[in-house]
Amino acid sequence: MSDKPIRASEVSANEALEIYMRGGELICPSPACSARLETIPANVPPGVRPMGLKCPVSNRHFFFYGEDAEAVRTVREGLRRIAAKHKKPE
Repeated sequence: MSDKPIRASEVSANEALEIYMRGGELICPSPACSARLETIPANVPPGVRPMGLKCPVSNRHFFFYGEDAEAVRTVREGLRRIAAKHKKPE
């Protein structure tokens, strides 16, 4: 991994997460800012995939949040089962 920080605008959101997981450093894409991006949730150690990344100065500079697709499907299926179980008869 390069020691030079990577500007977040140079990679996709998924690539940014992968770079972070490998221990790379990403900086805000705003030329006026260039702050080091923070993880969502805060303080996720390298090697662990964070849920997202954000600029600590302003979410308007950079903000990416993504859910685990399999976890979302599991929750939705559970909610469908609960709703079907409690559905009022017509």
